[in-house]
Amino acid sequence: MTVKSHRSWLTSARFALNQVLIVILINVPTLSFGLALGWVSLASGEADGDAAAGRAAVVAAVTTFAAALVGVPLSAAALAAGRKVALLGTSACFVVCWSLKLAAAYGAWGAWGAWAVAAARVAAGLGGAAAWALSPLLAKEPEPASDVAWLQLCSARCGGAAVAALATAHNLGVLLMYLAADLAIGQRAVLAGCLALALAHSAALARVPESPSFLAARGRAQFKKEPVLERQNIVQNKRLCFNCLAPTHPVFKCHQNSTCRKCGKKHHTLLHFEKEDKQTYQNSRQTESTRDTEHKSSGGINSSSNETTVLANFSRGDVKTYSVLLATAVVKSNSSRNGSSYILRALLDQGSQASFVTEDTVQLLGLKRTNVNGRVSSLGDGHSMVIKYAVNIEVESRHDPGKNIRVYAYVLKTITSILPSREVNIPDWLELKNLPLADPGFASPGKIDVLLGAEVYGEILLNGMKRSPYGNLIAQNTIFGWILSGKVSRESGNDNVVTLHVQEAGAALAWYRGLPPGHAALAAQLAALPAAAAPQRAWSLAAEMLSDPRRRRAFIVGAICVIGQEMCGVLAILQYAERVFVLARDERAPPAPAPPALAAPPALAAAAAGAELASPARYALLLGVVQLVMSVVALYLVERVGRRPLIICCATVTGAALAAAAWLAGAGAGGEWRGPALGAAVALAVAADAAGLQPAPYALLADMFHYKYRGCALMLVSLGAGAGNALEVALFPAAAAGGLRAALALAAALTLAYAAFAAAALPETRGRRPEDVYAALGPAPAAAPLAPALPPPTASARAPRCERAVGAVSTVA
Repeated sequence: MTVKSHRSWLTSARFALNQVLIVILINVPTLSFGLALGWVSLASGEADGDAAAGRAAVVAAVTTFAAALVGVPLSAAALAAGRKVALLGTSACFVVCWSLKLAAAYGAWGAWGAWAVAAARVAAGLGGAAAWALSPLLAKEPEPASDVAWLQLCSARCGGAAVAALATAHNLGVLLMYLAADLAIGQRAVLAGCLALALAHSAALARVPESPSFLAARGRAQFKKEPVLERQNIVQNKRLCFNCLAPTHPVFKCHQNSTCRKCGKKHHTLLHFEKEDKQTYQNSRQTESTRDTEHKSSGGINSSSNETTVLANFSRGDVKTYSVLLATAVVKSNSSRNGSSYILRALLDQGSQASFVTEDTVQLLGLKRTNVNGRVSSLGDGHSMVIKYAVNIEVESRHDPGKNIRVYAYVLKTITSILPSREVNIPDWLELKNLPLADPGFASPGKIDVLLGAEVYGEILLNGMKRSPYGNLIAQNTIFGWILSGKVSRESGNDNVVTLHVQEAGAALAWYRGLPPGHAALAAQLAALPAAAAPQRAWSLAAEMLSDPRRRRAFIVGAICVIGQEMCGVLAILQYAERVFVLARDERAPPAPAPPALAAPPALAAAAAGAELASPARYALLLGVVQLVMSVVALYLVERVGRRPLIICCATVTGAALAAAAWLAGAGAGGEWRGPALGAAVALAVAADAAGLQPAPYALLADMFHYKYRGCALMLVSLGAGAGNALEVALFPAAAAGGLRAALALAAALTLAYAAFAAAALPETRGRRPEDVYAALGPAPAAAPLAPALPPPTASARAPRCERAVGAVSTVA
């Protein structure tokens, strides 16, 4: 093994270990919440026939879920202090919970023991709400380069698994508590183990770096708050250029045309000084000149090493596409295997001689390849790429399926970086709101699946062009809808100040990736660090989200989907799992004695007696095993089957199983086998619920929104789910008071009604952009009249694009 391969193996091992650690740390609070719910479930079974103890178990469950109503907004506020801080606060809630209960078990609280236990339940509710609200946001794989704090923590290969592991971790916690009861482990030992888990999680999380994106965004905000002289000191100490803030050259070697907007001199606007600070600036320039001379005399740093360092690559003069909006369109294309329609994002590039398609798109559509031997070259000193295959692909308009074009495209692994590279702000343009846009998400970063070059550009354009009142954007009518291109405004300082704190963020990112600081592979990910988001109150963001009719309709449907799943009855059955089987045992009528001639032999009678499980607690344990196993299976099903089919199928099976359990609970016959049959029916309901109803609604809700609104939607729905859970666990015992059959029948009716709603109202969201989900939920806004026809721009009049994904293709026979 060579030294290089050995280092590569060590890097891959460190990366894998760090990613597994992150997935575990994100989901440990959810595991603790599962332990807390399992504890309440066992308390309901221990109540047995004691009405007072049974009421105490109900109060415990209701208190836990009611506290979630406060935990959700608190967790949203904690995110502003840091992503690691929010997780630490979540774990601290469980430290408080288990500490109070453990002290109460030792009698430390005396007469205040009941209040201490109530406070512990509230702490569990706060921690549980934060766990279910934060984990999907921290682990969810978002749109590239969106304003997400943990973008670099969970990579694309394991970010989806981290989200799906949320339900698995919760179910594991419930099962562990059931197992502890079945093994007759002492109460104090169980509480001590739960407390040790929360403390170990806090200690491990404290040693993990903060989110790289959060560090970069916070650093930029802090820099702007500093006085001008302090900013100058920071720039001087970090050896940055006073004009562009890059670390690769002094100010007198800066070739950027930008100057101070206040005085026009060659320094950054954030470093603008008044007359009394002139001497300070001159000293700083002299220091930079001296330092540069010293570097020359000592040999300096060769250009090749600059290109391999993170900061040099990050600020080497690459085009900042967040200041220029390129024309993109969302199109449809049909699979050659099964005829299914898929949504693709295309870049319209008149400056490219050929069209291109990504390898992932070719595999998704099952396109037939033809062998070619060619090379793709880009502008400047970019590396050329070898192409081996080409395909024929047909793309059609989402607005008018009759308009389509067939393209001969070359296959590349990737076409270009995400476009735009950052979220862009478009000034108010009233006409734009009434146009059927080719790419409704043009302002949000996203990957490019297809590049349509000059050979088909003329077939795409239609008559009609509109110009922004500000003169910086142009809307052009095409067969795919209206495309937008041109210069967009950007806030001063964000683009250059990022280099000030990218070193700290780069060190954190290097830890997560298992790479040494300054490694060249980190440059692209550092370039995707989000800009600092403008402060916005939670309720104003919610009002902005709901102001759009399409988002409002999607939020209502998604909220009903999530809250309805939480209230369908399975949660209450699991919450009072042992109590359910206690009721089944108590309601079972003793069988009539058999005539002597029909009496079973002693051996057969003993076998029949052994067919019944030892206790209701054992039934509850089996339910926990079934739920955990199926939640692991759900990691595969939720992506393989799709959200909508999985929800409909699992809801139908769950409702049918609950109905069968209700019938068995009221049946007078059945003998010794009635109990196992009832247990099997309830287990089937729990299995179907864990296989689809637990993860799929949350995945569907997350798919409906871009990341800007996704967190807000999840927080609001979590509030509703907490209220629904509290109501459900409060009403289930009241329904069970009329008999187990009535409670199960009510749960079956609610679940079947939920399945009918899902079949009638839910759209499929897997692999779709939010805009396409909105289109499936309702019609798009009516288009405004077209502008007078204008000729399409010619190649000679078109300004050269600074960053070209691909330039020319030279094919060889």
